[in-house]
Amino acid sequence: MTDYPCGSNYGSSRASLTIQRHSDQIATSLSSQRVAVQSASRCSASRSLVKESLFSPRVVDWSASRRVVSESSCSERVVAESPSSTAQSTFSLMISGADVVVPAPPHCATDEFALLDATAQAELVRHGDVSAKELVQAAITRIEALDDPKSGLNAVIHRRFEQALAEADGPLPDGPFGGVPFLLKDLWPSSAGDPMHLGNMAMKAAGYRAPADANLVRRYRAAGFVFVGRTNTPELGLVATTEPLAYGPTRNPWNLTHGPGGSSGGAAAAVAARLVPIANASDGGGSIRIPASACGLIGLKPSRGRNSMGPAQDEWGVSVQHVVALSVRDCALALDATCRPFPGDGVIAPPPPDGTFAAALERQPGKLRIGVLAVSPACETDAQCSAVAVATASRLAVLGHDVQESYPSVLDGLAAFGAQFSTQWAVNAAANVARMGRLIGRELGPDDVEPTTQLLVDMGRRATALELN
Repeated sequence: MTDYPCGSNYGSSRASLTIQRHSDQIATSLSSQRVAVQSASRCSASRSLVKESLFSPRVVDWSASRRVVSESSCSERVVAESPSSTAQSTFSLMISGADVVVPAPPHCATDEFALLDATAQAELVRHGDVSAKELVQAAITRIEALDDPKSGLNAVIHRRFEQALAEADGPLPDGPFGGVPFLLKDLWPSSAGDPMHLGNMAMKAAGYRAPADANLVRRYRAAGFVFVGRTNTPELGLVATTEPLAYGPTRNPWNLTHGPGGSSGGAAAAVAARLVPIANASDGGGSIRIPASACGLIGLKPSRGRNSMGPAQDEWGVSVQHVVALSVRDCALALDATCRPFPGDGVIAPPPPDGTFAAALERQPGKLRIGVLAVSPACETDAQCSAVAVATASRLAVLGHDVQESYPSVLDGLAAFGAQFSTQWAVNAAANVARMGRLIGRELGPDDVEPTTQLLVDMGRRATALELN
């Protein structure tokens, strides 16, 4: 049994899960995907050490680097208690066991179901140990206890508790997550009849409710998820913090004076605090990966066209949909449940080589060639973050993989890439503000959006087609 910082054992007489760490395996759940796990570790290490090991012309001895990092001022106490040191544990999880659940933060639920991942909760329902309604009621109780908008997390901004209980009490689809409570990000994955405000004051004031389910939401329902609410997001998901004027800031369960990142900050805070075991999230420029890092979760940005964005959006842009999760297996199983295309999808990703992403969890990956970039080519990198990347690289090398200092050459041209990305981001902002106006029946002006959004709208309206291309 594993102890967690919030002081709860990981099970009960009805709900228990044995955690086994397979140190000789890599649970590389999604080997056909580019898995980007970002670190926000607070472990201390020498910046000069990291830079020397990464930029010297000699071949790096990753096992030696690992020894030096481990002998730095990164104490066991800091690793155990620092709010953001959970990134180290998240890295260990990615390379040691698909069924292991990430560590829990200080501000988290501690009931008998709270520390189980979605797969384990679904198994309880499938075997008749608990009912779906019990799981949903437990999630509601956790949200009511921990998610106060003023003093708590402020993660779940739209609550549909009565509907969720009624749905859990009725027949559920025979999907892999039957009866598991779930949260939708309050952005474009619309759920019929529910509020959808996109972090915007005008949408909130209009009381807009979505008329139909998005394609992805239909997949979630078929998987058996029960929606208990929708989570906070910055306006239109445009920035990497979650503090919209419409609903206020979401707080990080590792430290309530810190933010959870964005734009899927509400989702990440809710899952990290164990309000639910898994939640919908989206990512264009880091909006899954950033809050997953800040909150110590599993966060994957899937390939474009892996999940349908329709019918309100298309698959041609940079934004994609998936989840933030407590375990690698939940991340893989959720992608299996949602990745079938719909008619009209503009981009369709090829099928995974193992047939399913869950199947990749069972396959030994063999010797992999892994490139490591622990210092950003664009800006100064905190040595604490680099230390975790170095330690992870050394762990991968010890496991027998070919680890090299390497990164895509496109990163050497970040200035040009950044300008192109900014143009696309701004054009998308302008288009989405116009779309919001159509949804509520009037054109939106500067008083209806936040200043940063208006700045992007103005930039987007000035952009030419050639610049966008």
